[in-house]
Amino acid sequence: MKKFPICLVIGIDGKKPEVIIEGIVGYLPPVCEDGKGFSFYQWDITNKYYNASIHLCQMTTKTTIDEDFAENINASIIFFDSAQEDGLKKAEEWIPFLNEFDSGVKILVCEQCSIEGNTKHTPKIVAQQWCIRHGFELVELNPLEKPDPEDDFPETLGMERIIQALHAHSWPNLELKSGDKSRINHLSRLLLSEDSEQPCDHSSSENNAGRDLIVDRQISEGIDSFEELFQAMSLMKSQASSLQGAERKAYAEKMTMAFWQAIEGSPDEIEGLESSADEE
Repeated sequence: MKKFPICLVIGIDGKKPEVIIEGIVGYLPPVCEDGKGFSFYQWDITNKYYNASIHLCQMTTKTTIDEDFAENINASIIFFDSAQEDGLKKAEEWIPFLNEFDSGVKILVCEQCSIEGNTKHTPKIVAQQWCIRHGFELVELNPLEKPDPEDDFPETLGMERIIQALHAHSWPNLELKSGDKSRINHLSRLLLSEDSEQPCDHSSSENNAGRDLIVDRQISEGIDSFEELFQAMSLMKSQASSLQGAERKAYAEKMTMAFWQAIEGSPDEIEGLESSADEE
């Protein structure tokens, strides 16, 4: 079996990892066994920017893993039962295990959280607070709150958000594609979209100011590599979501230019963006 970067998909309290894996890939791929008790499903990622192959590894019980396996873990997804009163407590039991790995993507998934706390489901605010403490992003597969149809940049929800987060990760074996104008426009829309579930603290204006300086410095000095850009993507989107109207659009254009420079795209393809940003 070929060695690929790994995304752990953990099912808790009867939740089946295969449900998430099938939702990500679009079907349930043939399972591969490594001879050590682990089951893998290969996912060939292809998008407008790169190609990469990864292994989605299902897990329902904590087990001992070797150093080689641990080093390949790039993402962790916990699928818990929000209808159980102790659902989050059971998710908490996995934190010491997951803290042993350096997962660039960490997602907490459930079917649905309650909004007002008048159901047996886990309250959304409680799940969000849990995610903030542990550095996860909350994704509901069937959320009660739906995007505002009047929002020009609606939040991505459900399985689509899980896929988006995995696509945005800088997988160590990715192979870049050459770009064209459509990719530039797509990236600009991506940067303009809000990501409200990111565990960022917006309560302190002092923290916001410090974050702004970091992001502005990244843009003004340029980003040296594709990997650095993806690592900064969450920070950049957080900053973009705090802006409005023309200011937000101009900021997204600056980040698009930074991205294009990082992948050594032709300057001619972003010439229009630069001039429009200056006009703002």
